[in-house]
Amino acid sequence: MSGFTSEGVVKNIGTPIKVAEKLTVQDVVIEIPDKYPQLVLFQFKNDRTDQLRDVRIGDNLRVSWNLRGREYQGRYYTTLEGWRAERLQSAPQQQSNAPAW
Repeated sequence: MSGFTSEGVVKNIGTPIKVAEKLTVQDVVIEIPDKYPQLVLFQFKNDRTDQLRDVRIGDNLRVSWNLRGREYQGRYYTTLEGWRAERLQSAPQQQSNAPAW
């Protein structure tokens, strides 16, 4: 399965962690709005972590991701592997006609 997209508000951003010589990972958690909002963790790897450099908590973010699953010693693991992070514009603020003093 591949090619999913989710949008939400950034709730947490991990620091890039060098797991091995050729593997760096960074996690980002976004809150996806719904009747019961969901906190979802996406993992970015290697050069894709650069996309998270300017992302801040509270930003609206669209994450494109792939579903990854694996088995290790009889246990099964699932990862939502992010491959694109796009900051979205917030709703424009109402402009006032009052002078800004």
